[in-house]
Amino acid sequence: MKLLRKIVFYLFARPFVAGETIDDAVRVAHQLKGKNIYAIINILGEHVEDRHEVGNFFYQYLQLVSKLAREGLDGVHIAIKPSQLGIILSPYLFSNCLTILLKRAKLYLPHSLIEIDREDRAYAKIIWGITLALARDFSNLRICCQINLDETLEEIKQFTEAGISIRLVKGTAYPGDIKDEKEIRKRFFEQALFLKEKGQLPAIATHDLSLINGLQLETQVLLGIENKKMERLIGPDRKIGFYVPCGPNWYSYGKRRWKSIVKIYWRNFWYRILTQGAK
Repeated sequence: MKLLRKIVFYLFARPFVAGETIDDAVRVAHQLKGKNIYAIINILGEHVEDRHEVGNFFYQYLQLVSKLAREGLDGVHIAIKPSQLGIILSPYLFSNCLTILLKRAKLYLPHSLIEIDREDRAYAKIIWGITLALARDFSNLRICCQINLDETLEEIKQFTEAGISIRLVKGTAYPGDIKDEKEIRKRFFEQALFLKEKGQLPAIATHDLSLINGLQLETQVLLGIENKKMERLIGPDRKIGFYVPCGPNWYSYGKRRWKSIVKIYWRNFWYRILTQGAK
């Protein structure tokens, strides 16, 4: 059974996932550091409703902070899903776990950020409030804002005023209010320009080359998708980070990646054709 699982992993999820353990993600982070790329490590798992499972995720993230510090990987970011730290069970539990994680990272990884991924919209306002409160004491916090939601423009305004770092995403992984791709890209570009001028350490997370080249902002991309081409985008005005997931819960994540990869390649293929033709 273990052999079959390994075979399925290598055929299905291996391009997009570092492996099933934290050690696998740290190994990839070392490789990326050698290319002047930082890793954003996430332990895979979503919609966590069991208190014991929340405890396991919390312990693993604390372990990850310690391991990154021992390995000399200050500057590697850590991305958490809110449910992994208990938001579904209790806002108080989530706030406490996140506070401890931020304190630990601030002490041992002073150049790293704890990034809050987007997950269930039902808890967004609670997370919004907790993030604003924690920002008074922690500058090592970054939150994901999903541009295809109606409330995102107000989120960006408030987080920016509070000096909170923002990672801007289109939101293709989760359904939103805005469906039109042109409108999503227009909003993304406008808000990214606003963050470039007013934001605190803003980043965009996208494989859309027209946006990446047009904005010249810190850019985060997914492991396993056009990585060689993305490596060439590194420059004095643009840091590149690779989202590096790990853990045994890789099936649903791998499924999402295979679903999105054709669209990404196709869009960038035509962008390259058009821009080369214009030269």
